[in-house]
Order: sequence, then C-alpha cells, then structure tokens
Amino acid sequence: MFDMVSFVKKKRFGELLIEDGKINEKHLKIARRVQDLQGGKIGEILLSMNLLSREDIYRNLAKQFGIEYLDPDAINKLPLNHEVIGLVPYDIAKTNKILPITMGKDYLSLATSNVENDKIIEELKLVSEKKNILLFVASPDSILATLDKWYKPKVNDSFGSQKEELSLLSENIDEMVLFYLDTIDFILSLFETDYPKLRERAHARARY
Repeated sequence: MFDMVSFVKKKRFGELLIEDGKINEKHLKIARRVQDLQGGKIGEILLSMNLLSREDIYRNLAKQFGIEYLDPDAINKLPLNHEVIGLVPYDIAKTNKILPITMGKDYLSLATSNVENDKIIEELKLVSEKKNILLFVASPDSILATLDKWYKPKVNDSFGSQKEELSLLSENIDEMVLFYLDTIDFILSLFETDYPKLRERAHARARY
C-alpha cells in the first residue's frame, strides 16, 4: 500500500523495463524519439510497437512507485462490499478508473491506474471523509470490469422493481375494465333490452 503524499520515484519507467528484460536500449531510444516527435507516454508508445502488454505497463508503473500491483486475478479475489464501494460515486470511480477496496477509521484503500493524479486523491479524501488514501495499482480494464459488477446490479434491481410495479398496474387496469363491462351488461339486463352490438363494441374497445 502507498500514501500519495510520501512517494519518491527511484527509477525511470524505461529503465525498469530494461531491467525486467521487457525491452532493450534500442527499443527505449526509438520510443523516446517517437515521444520527442509526437508526444505521449513511453508505455503507450511501446504498447503501440507491440513490445509491451497493457498489464506490463501497469505492473511496471507499480514497481516504479513502490506500490503493490493487483493483476486481474487478484482483483477478482478482493473481499469487496457495497459499503466501501459506495464511498466513491460511480461517475467519479468510472471517469478516474478508481476501485475502492477497504476502509478503516481514517483511511480508504483503492486500486487506480493513475497514481500521479493528486487532484483526484484530494477529492476522494473529501468525498469519503477519510484522512489518508492508500493506493494499489491495477489496469483500467480490470478496474472498470469490477466497477460494472458492483454498480450495475443496483440499476438492474431498480429496473426490476419498476417492471414489477408496471405489471401490477396492468393487472389492476384489466380488472377495472372487466368490472365496467360487467356493470354495463348488468344495466342493460335491468332494462331487459338486447343491445348485442353495443356490448360487442364495448368489449372491442376494452381489448384495444
């Protein structure tokens, strides 16, 4: 775990990739040349060159900042719960690729793909009312997939509830229509008048 306020970067991103054997010096020089010409991040450039996977990028980012990396397998095994997830509104979590994990009296731990976003870290302290934010690194794909699992059921439950209410309303309307049709038949029978066309028309209108 990692406190944003106290981190110190020890090595550059590309140097760590070379140490891990992911790329060589030549690859890094080419990527830096592309960066000078077009801009962008070294990791994304190496990804476009098919030299890295997206997981490689975030695993290396975690190593660069001395933070634990959570791969998709680890993310799936996290003991998440709605109380913790609910501390961060869905729009903030999705936009910033943030997954709340655990909380304590004065801290909230979360997985993120951007450990350098100081602004959102400060915003999360206000939103969650926690003094300290502890970070893990995970890929955006893993974070978004998990967010969908935990936030979407609420939407589905709400839709299911509305669907059930509409179904009950429809049943009540059907009962009311039948009641009025029976009432019309009863009134006509009191006058001992045969109005087959009128009754047929009333039933036809009710069906539509």
